[in-house]
Amino acid sequence: MPIEIDFPPEVEARLQEEAARQGQAPADYVRDLVKRFFFFLHDTDVAEAPADYVRDLVKRQLLMSELEALKERQPPQSLADLKPRIPPPPGKSWLEGVIGQWPGDESDEEIERALAELS
Repeated sequence: MPIEIDFPPEVEARLQEEAARQGQAPADYVRDLVKRFFFFLHDTDVAEAPADYVRDLVKRQLLMSELEALKERQPPQSLADLKPRIPPPPGKSWLEGVIGQWPGDESDEEIERALAELS
């Protein structure tokens, strides 16, 4: 069923840009937007929904469940509660992973020269 809609020029330009970004004709893009809106509004059976709508819905639900899990997580109460994301190798502390990694035999002039080259 053909329907004609007059959009303000700035809205029409944005619709055309987004349709091009999605690789669709503007009319097809608007049709898909309206379909998604009605599926969302009326909670239509997901089996009838477009595949990309279902994919977006699943992503949104996963994100929401991850956010809910983060809300329930207790914040650390002390430094002992904090664990490094990447544990140090066996027999070493995190500090040993940092100290001793640079030769340390450079002169101040060599360091200044190297820093000048980088900037």
